[in-house]
Amino acid sequence: MRKSLFTLILTLLIGGMLFTNCKDKSTDSNGADDLSSLSKTWTATKYEYASKADPDTKVDLIQMGMSIQFTINDDGTYTAVVSYGMAGQETETGTLSVADGMMTFDPEDDESYTVDYTLSGNTLTMTDENESYDFDGDEQEEPAVMTLVFQ
Repeated sequence: MRKSLFTLILTLLIGGMLFTNCKDKSTDSNGADDLSSLSKTWTATKYEYASKADPDTKVDLIQMGMSIQFTINDDGTYTAVVSYGMAGQETETGTLSVADGMMTFDPEDDESYTVDYTLSGNTLTMTDENESYDFDGDEQEEPAVMTLVFQ
């Protein structure tokens, strides 16, 4: 089952949400001192779901033809553009904040959500241990770990 960025991001925190001030520039535990260290246009190199039941069962949506451009601005605004090849594209805009290894998104037209993140050199990684994905195409989503890597 193909998921849009909006659906994927909204389900990232099934276990709960963390709300923070979008102007927060506090130092996080992953080496990103503030939003300025994250401010740039990022390109997804991996968008993977790994089954919790069988971690060897994985799906990488980037390898399947999806592309994601994610722009973070110093003022806490962001734009995410997801392209599905011939199937078109979607854009999400809003504000975000970072604190304690968590990145909280507040989309303009949807509910806030939070993901774990790390910044190592020029690699931004977002993860969620409480995700789900339909690995076998039976329209039933199974528990999964989501990893989204940008460079």
